[in-house]
Amino acid sequence: MPARHACCFLPVSFFRLVVFTSLLGSLLFWPVLVNAQAQTHGVPFARVSSTESFRQIVHKAGLIFDGTVTGVVRERGIGGAPLAYRISFQVKQGMRGVRSGSTVTIREWAGLWTEGDTHEPRYRVGERSVIFFYPPRKEGLTSPVGSGGKLAVDRAGMVALPANWISHSPPEQPNGASSVAMQTHRIPVRVLAEQVRLAEAN
Repeated sequence: MPARHACCFLPVSFFRLVVFTSLLGSLLFWPVLVNAQAQTHGVPFARVSSTESFRQIVHKAGLIFDGTVTGVVRERGIGGAPLAYRISFQVKQGMRGVRSGSTVTIREWAGLWTEGDTHEPRYRVGERSVIFFYPPRKEGLTSPVGSGGKLAVDRAGMVALPANWISHSPPEQPNGASSVAMQTHRIPVRVLAEQVRLAEAN
């Protein structure tokens, strides 16, 4: 009978050891697994730097938000010439001057758009971007701040950053020329929103 009890208790201790070892291994290797998964999905290990260009865009912007274009309407003047475009957005995350979940409509001067009906549109219905707009004028006209004022957001909620916004230089090609694809890095929109708040405080 005592021998039977010894045999019964031995497997319990063994399984406890196995469970403990498995949990410990998961904790130790979790950062490695997360980093590997991030690299697989193309998430760079880069942060928005506190470069002057980034701070200037944040400080100059009156409206900052992550939104999807829901409508583009052309306003015409005398003779049918376009005067302005009204662009409506469904705001996913407001960062300045706009509430999350709201709808916002801005007006852009038609001169910013290429003339002709076959030109490449500046905004497309359904496209999602993080946009840094200048404070609208009395007539409601505004535009993105500089070349980095409109950043594309993909379906995974990752925003593409200009090279001069990140904390390290992009790698170079063997011939010494930087690849266009390497001059942007992607981070979650929520991380960019945090960096905007930090830039506001500086």
